[in-house]
Order: sequence, then C-alpha cells, then structure tokens
Amino acid sequence: MILNVDHPEFFERLEHCTKNNEKLAAIANSATPKLLQFFQKLPLYASTVSQLLRLYLMKPINTASLEGSVR
Repeated sequence: MILNVDHPEFFERLEHCTKNNEKLAAIANSATPKLLQFFQKLPLYASTVSQLLRLYLMKPINTASLEGSVR
C-alpha cells in the first residue's frame, strides 16, 4: 500500500498544512503574550491534525497491482 499522490485532494491538504505552519510561525514570532499565543495556535493545530488524518484515511493504492511495472 502506498499513498495516492494522484488524488486531487492530496496536495491541497498538504498545502493547507503548510499555510497553517506559516501562520503558527508568525504567531510564535509575534510580541503577543504566550498564553494568548497558545489560544491562537489551537485552531491551527486542530486544522493540521484534521488534514493529516484525512490524508491518512484517503484510500491508498494497492501495490500488488503495480508489481512488475515502472511508474
């Protein structure tokens, strides 16, 4: 089994995670108090976990059918 990187949502979800990471870095570099930063980061962490979970649950490609072929 391998990840289906040809699925139309695959790279969209990764891009969403990348944007969340950029926002997390901006929050961490801000002068906002740490407690407020924590609450600002929570939805971004939840969103990233959600995206990664949906990637994990995406139907994989069965490698048995690809045996002997070059992709």
